[in-house]
Amino acid sequence: LSCTPSQRRMWTLEKLLPGSPRYNIANTFQLQGELDNQRLIAALTATVAHHAMLHTVYGESDRGLQPVPLAEHRVNVLQKNLSQMPLVQALEQAKTLSSAFQRQPFELSSNVPFGVQIITVAPTLHLVDIKTHHIAADGSMELLVEEISFRYNRTHAPIQSCRSYNDYAQYLLTPSLQMEQEKSLQWWQMALANPPELLRLPFDKPTKRSTTGVGQLLSITVDQETVRALLKLCQQHQGSLFHGLLAVTWAFLGKLSESDDVLLALPVHTRPSEYVR
Repeated sequence: LSCTPSQRRMWTLEKLLPGSPRYNIANTFQLQGELDNQRLIAALTATVAHHAMLHTVYGESDRGLQPVPLAEHRVNVLQKNLSQMPLVQALEQAKTLSSAFQRQPFELSSNVPFGVQIITVAPTLHLVDIKTHHIAADGSMELLVEEISFRYNRTHAPIQSCRSYNDYAQYLLTPSLQMEQEKSLQWWQMALANPPELLRLPFDKPTKRSTTGVGQLLSITVDQETVRALLKLCQQHQGSLFHGLLAVTWAFLGKLSESDDVLLALPVHTRPSEYVR
């Protein structure tokens, strides 16, 4: 196996803030009906065996960060049974257990970046926590959950083979691509040699000296007419909706800081080849 630049960056960030859950990717699913725990564990084990990144630990050597896939693909599954408690009390306890599980950090050098907790709230009500680390996955857990569900419902059905993450990592090591990336890096180093000053944004509260890692999600609803108009505008300029929203962010920050020179960095790695699609 090989590590990608994104994984090396994530490893560095993890070392700077050890013991932190900020790069955990956790989801909780509420399942109604009878659940066969052993069948689910078998589906989880098969899924982990299918994806090397989910049964890999990491270590450093003179060659840098090295992924070490484990031969044993056993999944660490915590099982909690609260069905003997009153339903309201069981639900509150389940939420507490779920939150604690999600915030438990990974030790990437000794533990695989994947964990599951099954909480039986009632005989026909269950909470299933699925947790991984950003070094092994991104925020799109839909494909992973879809595979687990497929294996649970069709225990002996084969899974169609596809490109693995290691295929992508090997692709990044090809000489032609590395040469192209080196040219791109040199261009950006020249372009950002004299960056603008930090934005003077208005704050109604003093900035804390130390970071807590605690954030907040603010959601807004945009009407369909506005979304369609924005999509049309982006298409006219050969951009995606993401590019349009990014432009809105630039404009908003520029207005707040009374500046027309805004530098906004995004950790993005493109995948231009059909090989990695």
